[in-house]
Amino acid sequence: MLVTSHSTSVLLINGTRPAIFQVEEVNPGFGGVSLLPNGGLDPRPNAGAAALSGAATLASNEAEQTTFRGAFSNTNNWAAGWTALDAYGYFGNLASEVVEADLALTLASDRATVGIFERFTLTVTLTNNGPSATSSVNVLAGLPAGTVFSSFSSTAGVYRPVTKLWEVGAVASGETQTLTLVLFTLVRNQPIPAVVSIETSDVVDPVAANNTASFTLNAPGANLTGEDNNAKLADFAVYPNPAVNFVTVKVASAADFNTTALVYDAVGRVVAQQNISLVNGANNFDINVKSLPEGYYYIQIAGVETTLTFYKK
Repeated sequence: MLVTSHSTSVLLINGTRPAIFQVEEVNPGFGGVSLLPNGGLDPRPNAGAAALSGAATLASNEAEQTTFRGAFSNTNNWAAGWTALDAYGYFGNLASEVVEADLALTLASDRATVGIFERFTLTVTLTNNGPSATSSVNVLAGLPAGTVFSSFSSTAGVYRPVTKLWEVGAVASGETQTLTLVLFTLVRNQPIPAVVSIETSDVVDPVAANNTASFTLNAPGANLTGEDNNAKLADFAVYPNPAVNFVTVKVASAADFNTTALVYDAVGRVVAQQNISLVNGANNFDINVKSLPEGYYYIQIAGVETTLTFYKK
């Protein structure tokens, strides 16, 4: 360790001057040595150093620790007012590092048009454009009106169907993660708008414009099964709900006619169907669901937009 006191330098080993070494006198131009609080050396004159003022002479086995004076602050800057660094404007007050990450969302579907009781997918893509990494990101991916959740897959994190949150977790700068939702339609003859947004992030996002994304599917009005029976039927109901062996469908008809009742599962498959004869007035008919696995199911009468939902225990 080299210690200076005015114009004298002393070679120390483990804080002690070796007897066999000759002491060399040099003049490096520094009047003292300041030690940083982190243990590093800062070889600059310090007005408070005893060696500079001459009030004390450093012993051969010690150095005096003094308060650090920042090189990049205009306050008590040792080089301010006379050095080339100051003259060319290199000094400025210290500033805390700003951690930012531009998180961008996009939303797409595997199809532009979807019919009633059909499956489709929505793909949410999250990209971290940097410059910083994130350790915790949540994306709100609500289900579009007129759809129900079937399943999901993702490259990171987990999707919570109840809260509609995609808990992504950490996303490195330059990294992209995706969430794919498999949904099931319950409506027709109307648009199906979908929207996703950044719910929370542990870093500042300087670009808010790409924190949301949207996509609208078209649900056409053509019936999938049979003629249009919407005007004939009203007052739909299903009970018991939950069901075990049978569900009873209640419906009011404006005419006598024959049609079909269909039961769909959560992925859009027809798992049961039954021919029914309706009369003008109140009608009740039973559907056997005993063999169906536990879960949610949807009943549609052919040619009618209205759907009934029940849970099979």
